[in-house]
Amino acid sequence: MPALTPDDMRNLRQTAFAARHPVDSMIARWHAIRNSARKLAGLAELGQDSLPLGETDFITALEQAGDWQRELAWQAVEDMAAMLDAGMAALAVLESRGIAPRIPALTLWREVDAAQRNLLAMLRLANESTATATA
Repeated sequence: MPALTPDDMRNLRQTAFAARHPVDSMIARWHAIRNSARKLAGLAELGQDSLPLGETDFITALEQAGDWQRELAWQAVEDMAAMLDAGMAALAVLESRGIAPRIPALTLWREVDAAQRNLLAMLRLANESTATATA
């Protein structure tokens, strides 16, 4: 009998892939965060103009980033994913109990939006300072 469940094995394979392909993995996580944030915007009853930042800005900033910036970005993406996973689970519990999730969803939306904007600002600022230092 194997010591690891099929889910554990799948998680190990995904972690190994992420370690070999950190940028691709981070972009995939950003895409998943964007999809969850889109659902969150719906729960918060926000309009379509309130959708989260796009992937193009993130990919461009990430491609120009140095190793240490990518490490910070990796941690920020992991933190955002954890925040969203926990928050969406809590909102699902509220909905299952017949409680309108609009206000807590809006609060979570603001946190996710701020985290995304701050991550992009950090990457851009770090890229600008790197470009200035090499000029």
